[in-house]
Amino acid sequence: MLRAPFPLLPNPRLVELELEVELKESAYALQNFIESITTASPKSHLIIIADQFEELYTLCKDTEERKIFLDNLLNAVEKVPGFTLVLTLRADFFGEALSYRPFADALQDAQLNLSPMNAQELAAAIEQPAHSFNVQLEPGLTQRLIDAVLHSPSHLPLLEFSLTQLWHKQRQGWLTHQAYTDIGGVETALANHAEAIYAQLSSADKERVQQIFIQLVQPIIQPIETSADIRRLATREEVAEENWELVARLADARLVVTNRNEITKIETVEIIHEALINNWRRLRQWMRVDGEFRRWQEQLRAVIRQWENSDKDAGALLRGKPLIDAEEWLLYRSNQISATEQIFIKLSLELRDKEHQEKNAARKRIVIGLSGGLVVSLLLTSVALLQWQQAESQRQQAQINELKSLNLSAKVLLNSGNEVESLVSLIPVIQKLQQLESLDFKTKITLLTSTLESINQIREYNSFKGHEGSVTSVSFSPNGQIFASASQDATIKIWQKNGRLLQTLKGHKDGIFKAIFRPDGQILIAASFDNTVSLWRYNFTTGLFAEHPFLRLSDKDGIWAVALSPDSKVLASASQNGKVKLWTLDGKLIKTIPAHNQRIWSVSFSPDGQTFATASADKTVKLWSLEGKVLKTLQGHSDEVFSINFSPDGTILASASKDKTVRLWNLAGQLLHTFEGHTDEVLDVRFSPDGKLIASASADDSVKVWSISRDWRLERTDKGALSSEQGAEGRFLPLSPFPLLPSPLLLSQSPVYTFSGHGGKASEVSFSPDGKTLASTSADKTVKLWHLEGILPTFTGNSVSISPDSKTVAVGNQQGIVTLRQRDGSLLQSFHAHEGEIIKVVFIQLVKVLSLSVKRIK
Repeated sequence: MLRAPFPLLPNPRLVELELEVELKESAYALQNFIESITTASPKSHLIIIADQFEELYTLCKDTEERKIFLDNLLNAVEKVPGFTLVLTLRADFFGEALSYRPFADALQDAQLNLSPMNAQELAAAIEQPAHSFNVQLEPGLTQRLIDAVLHSPSHLPLLEFSLTQLWHKQRQGWLTHQAYTDIGGVETALANHAEAIYAQLSSADKERVQQIFIQLVQPIIQPIETSADIRRLATREEVAEENWELVARLADARLVVTNRNEITKIETVEIIHEALINNWRRLRQWMRVDGEFRRWQEQLRAVIRQWENSDKDAGALLRGKPLIDAEEWLLYRSNQISATEQIFIKLSLELRDKEHQEKNAARKRIVIGLSGGLVVSLLLTSVALLQWQQAESQRQQAQINELKSLNLSAKVLLNSGNEVESLVSLIPVIQKLQQLESLDFKTKITLLTSTLESINQIREYNSFKGHEGSVTSVSFSPNGQIFASASQDATIKIWQKNGRLLQTLKGHKDGIFKAIFRPDGQILIAASFDNTVSLWRYNFTTGLFAEHPFLRLSDKDGIWAVALSPDSKVLASASQNGKVKLWTLDGKLIKTIPAHNQRIWSVSFSPDGQTFATASADKTVKLWSLEGKVLKTLQGHSDEVFSINFSPDGTILASASKDKTVRLWNLAGQLLHTFEGHTDEVLDVRFSPDGKLIASASADDSVKVWSISRDWRLERTDKGALSSEQGAEGRFLPLSPFPLLPSPLLLSQSPVYTFSGHGGKASEVSFSPDGKTLASTSADKTVKLWHLEGILPTFTGNSVSISPDSKTVAVGNQQGIVTLRQRDGSLLQSFHAHEGEIIKVVFIQLVKVLSLSVKRIK
């Protein structure tokens, strides 16, 4: 900020370094520095402009350092004549500025609110700088630029970038329409530039770019309606040393800016402009996937700063649930956790282990003290005990023979292909092993090992792994026998429900975000981040889809959502610039509809195919005719709407939003009900085939199923009116006077089912045609199938055991971690039990948890 005056002074670089140190130590350093400049030039008036002043709050986390800096500014403004300070501050940070009373008082009479620029002002801002360099804009180009930003003031940074791009593409002193079209227009120029750079990278570098960019975004810890992710300054350590060479290449491509603090020698990097965060779809997708991790990481960094400020007092280390969370993140994201953060977590773990050891040692001393008094009693009872042991040995041998027989039967069932029956037959074996408290350790281990040999051969039924990237979409075929999963690894995989992978379809240059079957199951449609839609035909001879798509649609505006009409005649695609395009399945463009001012996240056809709905980042849902006429605008969500779905009878529309809710609407535009229960943004919503259930997938890693017609019936009274009978778990809500709608609707107040088995954000859900199975996709790179009756959460690990009282589940994993959870999946406790891989964890009566650790030899 203060580099401009430095040339007036001898050795300006040295002065800059000295001032940087003094600003942190004294509230009068800036006053003294400015006085030295104004004294040297008494007839001059010094003006300092501090642009993007909100970065004082986003980049400086030390409250005391921020206060000293503000005091420096205030003292300089109040006490130095011939000096003026001009600040530019985003409106959403004004509350932060007012939180410090001296600064708030100074702003009272100095505030100037800048309203959005009108068309004339925009034209001047576009043309006058060009004219000063004898550069002209082709007729009509200025108006195209104005139209793109006039009603969207937030697009001004995009206009700035677009003009820069146009300047580099000028031809003989002219900025042309062709150049404007080539860069993608104001809405997509910056995102297109970033996407073009990304497309040139290798697969390995693309993964590293994701790791880099999520560190350059400051996620909002507690989102509010007007909040948005902002850029942050990351250190070389935070983006990882091995990624710094790639950071330099990104800087050369003008996607990031690097810097170096000459005093601390710390190198930093930040995104070139916050507009990239809001308009590059891929980055927004990364933050949806990694947002939870990044929020946790920023909270951890705040704790580490407190620890460092307390001279690294052990009392400021992590304890309890925060330590359990940190331990889990360290297991799964160690490559994205800096060395400093890892050291802090490991110090916290060491302190916890030390405290546990001290407690165990104290407990052992008490036991030793008590044991002396027991010696005499033991001698007196030894003879009677010997006689009892002889009888008990005979009884145990009979039980051992029974368990061996059950194990043999289970292996016979397994070898014959009856995996489920084999697993069921092993249940009494595990139960009896838990009940045999007096069985000697060696014998119990022998029986346990035999049981494990059978269990380990039985694959987890409901988890399908194979994609190398996040799974973004899943869709059942019409007959329900196969389903397709799409992934950011640019592939589509076709699966049988039993988990057998039938084929992998390739052909897209980038990740695929949607895969849907045509109603007859003969065509598979896939939409990709490479802005194309591909259609694959089913081959009845091979029983597989063709290796290559028979048709590919491309749209320069970008493709963010697709839907197929029920009669398969119309394909709708939606774009970032708010347009909907209708296509025939032979690739002919039917109509382009300017539907929203902001990006469209989802599009869905009604069951009769006569209308379709769009969901947008502008917080609205709109209903449209096929002719492009808007029928209704549904308003009520407080944030972006990510997904919409019609009920099977076409009378109700469900919407899922970033505001963490699912809402139900009738076609007259009335809000019927709001389902609340998710703790993070809801990314997808789907009706069951019978319309009685709604499934929602959320960034809180869960899938919830809601009932809208549970335990209810309609009866016609003598007067011809409809009466209703309410079930125990819901309430009636009048829908609409329209004759096509049922008069009462029974809504569950809480989810009927909550599935929390994914290890990452659940991004999409899909019901099987029979409505009995629910498929979900996740950032954990898996697809999971859920039965809607009697399902328990899926636990990730090598071994699992249920406590004798059936209330607790223990899970052991490859990293030697034992996790205790309730039956509903909620975490009770997690601890590091072994240095090697845990192959079995068992509850017994005398010891709460027994875990066996074996390091595998490869």
